[in-house]
Amino acid sequence: MSIGSRLQKRTQDLGMKQNEIAKKMNISTTTLNGYYKDYREPDIATLCRLAEILETHVEYIIGSSDIPVVPSPTKKSAAESLGDEIMKMFIDAGRLTPGETLTDELREYATGLVRAAVALEQRRDVK
Repeated sequence: MSIGSRLQKRTQDLGMKQNEIAKKMNISTTTLNGYYKDYREPDIATLCRLAEILETHVEYIIGSSDIPVVPSPTKKSAAESLGDEIMKMFIDAGRLTPGETLTDELREYATGLVRAAVALEQRRDVK
């Protein structure tokens, strides 16, 4: 597959339009169309920007990879993020050192605070 056909495929896969991409890149649709029709070759900076907008990577666009999307690292759940934030607060307060696990006492304390916050919000919703 050529650069142009790969650009067309990603554009179609994302349900985007060329004029939308050209606007995001701050280039004319004629210039972008040249890349899509393979009579114009994008420079490195343009390839990088196209890859970003088309949610892919340069290797896919230039044909070094047939995998259009790079798997993203596993995102943390909201609960994991909250847990990390709570751990950071305990570390900042000097109650834990980095790498130390949460003690049962601190876990009970944090759980109690969250329960109190939830109860307070529930009372506010009732009013």
